[in-house]
Amino acid sequence: TKTVPTEAGWAVFWLREDPTRLNWARIYYAHVDFEGNIILAPRMVIEVPKVDWRDRYYNVAWNGDHFGMITAERDKLYYQSVSWDGVVSNRHTVGPTLFVSDVYDQEADSDFEAYPGGFFGVIEGDCSGHSCSYAFRLSPDGLQMGSSYNVVDFDFTHSFWPKAVFDGVGFVVAYVKDAVGVGGAVTKYVRVAQWGEPS
Repeated sequence: TKTVPTEAGWAVFWLREDPTRLNWARIYYAHVDFEGNIILAPRMVIEVPKVDWRDRYYNVAWNGDHFGMITAERDKLYYQSVSWDGVVSNRHTVGPTLFVSDVYDQEADSDFEAYPGGFFGVIEGDCSGHSCSYAFRLSPDGLQMGSSYNVVDFDFTHSFWPKAVFDGVGFVVAYVKDAVGVGGAVTKYVRVAQWGEPS
């Protein structure tokens, strides 16, 4: 489930399986006001193909007059605009190639946030045959701005679970990285300039 604040309340997105569509997962959306009253009834937005061990199929953010949504569909990441009423448009590929392998990781952990210039995303992707995590920026209508940057490289055992925030100048990405030889995970962060590479 992803809850997204808007000017009128909260948009709620969630996944639902349909027994008649065994190889697909459906993304639903509803809107509630600040008192919790339903102002837009639940509706299906889009279907995405199910992938073994995938942890995150979608992420979404509100940018003033529409939602930006990214969906992890097999090895490709797609952007689509979603209107207040749940109508999908402007679908196209963005970001890095996603990692799809039976070896160890297909999770596509991600975060996706709006900022005045558009959207900022971080997601696990393919990095020469293993999993890396990438940051990328999109314009308000979802067009990619610049390249996807490799934020952190992983080995065969890792966690990611990122959280990205915009601080008015650039972006900060917090993530979980396995600590080698310690037996536990540590939280790290990286700063990504608004118009540049990670630092």
